[in-house]
Amino acid sequence: SDSASGNKDFNVFPNPNSGTATVTTPYNIGLIEVFDQLGKLVYSEKIVNNTTTINLSNLNNGEYILKAQNTQGVQKLCELSLCETNTGIQISRIVIQK
Repeated sequence: SDSASGNKDFNVFPNPNSGTATVTTPYNIGLIEVFDQLGKLVYSEKIVNNTTTINLSNLNNGEYILKAQNTQGVQKLCELSLCETNTGIQISRIVIQK
C-alpha cells in the first residue's frame, strides 16, 4: 500500500543537486523552507501544488535542511525518522554540489 512506501510520497530530487530541485508530496504544501547547517533560513516559498521546483542556485555547496509544511492536516505518510507527522511537517536533508 502507499502508506508503507513513504519514499514516493515525499521526495526531493535530484539530491545532490546543482541548485535546482523538485519537491513532491501526495498533498498540497503550504510552505517550503530551507535552512543551512546553523539553522538560518536561506529560502522560503509558499506554494499550492504537490509538485514544485525550487531554485537554490544562489546557495553555496553544502548540506541543507528542507522543511515542507503541509496545509491539509495531519499526514501519516513519511519516509524519514526526522518527520513530525503529527504536525504535518516533513523534513529532508539536501546537498548542493555545483
